[in-house]
Amino acid sequence: MVESTEQQPPPLAPPAKQLPADRLTQIQDCVSKVGEMFFIAAGVTQRDAPLVALNSAAPVTAWTDEQIKANSQSIKALAADVSVDLVQTCKVIDFLVDQLPGLHESEEMQLENLKALEAQSDEAGVEMDAWIAKAGDSKMLKDGLHLNK
Repeated sequence: MVESTEQQPPPLAPPAKQLPADRLTQIQDCVSKVGEMFFIAAGVTQRDAPLVALNSAAPVTAWTDEQIKANSQSIKALAADVSVDLVQTCKVIDFLVDQLPGLHESEEMQLENLKALEAQSDEAGVEMDAWIAKAGDSKMLKDGLHLNK
């Protein structure tokens, strides 16, 4: 069997969703999911709820007994599914909230952590500037006279 040396294109995949940028975005996504669950459940319940006669002289005859039974089972199944999804999503929200930095720290500790992070950022910035300058110098030496043209 002969192996091909040319590169194969990556397999087609559905468009990637944008990854959450941070914990707050993940929490907001979960809260939005909870709202969506309630919205869907309310809509399905409204759509499939049994009709109620408001006037005994005008009975409701739009659905057969079989349809009413099927809709009732559908609503019960939806309630079971939504309750499981809701509990799981709320557990994820609780986990994400617990993972927020500084949640269990005093204000002074949070300020110390921010100062340390700022110092690390400053050090990384200086190091990056040094590497950029070094790369620029080597590029200028490599290109030689091409810069004067």
